[in-house]
Amino acid sequence: MLQSAGPLIVAVWSLVLFGVRLTLAQTAGIALSLTGVLVILLHGDLTALTGIEFNKGDIIFIVALTIFGLYSVLSLKRPEIHGLSFVGFTFGCGAVCLVPLWIWELFAPPGDAA
Repeated sequence: MLQSAGPLIVAVWSLVLFGVRLTLAQTAGIALSLTGVLVILLHGDLTALTGIEFNKGDIIFIVALTIFGLYSVLSLKRPEIHGLSFVGFTFGCGAVCLVPLWIWELFAPPGDAA
């Protein structure tokens, strides 16, 4: 359900970083997608919106979605290098970013993992 917010997050990053505004069709598509998700999530009852709670996994996913939206927008301005070189560099940066979490996971007592 949260994944449907992806296009909206990309649109916000595009506006913030590059001033790119959505077309009317894009805005309508995002609104339709989010409306559909809300109808499914709330079972058509808008009062259920007050009872929505986010757990730790939801927050982690939202952060990941925000980072992926940023990556998607910034990849439009990537340097002129071979596609495989860019993918290799991106994977390498991702692996380096995971090292501190991996070390924490190694030394965290059982049950303290996220």
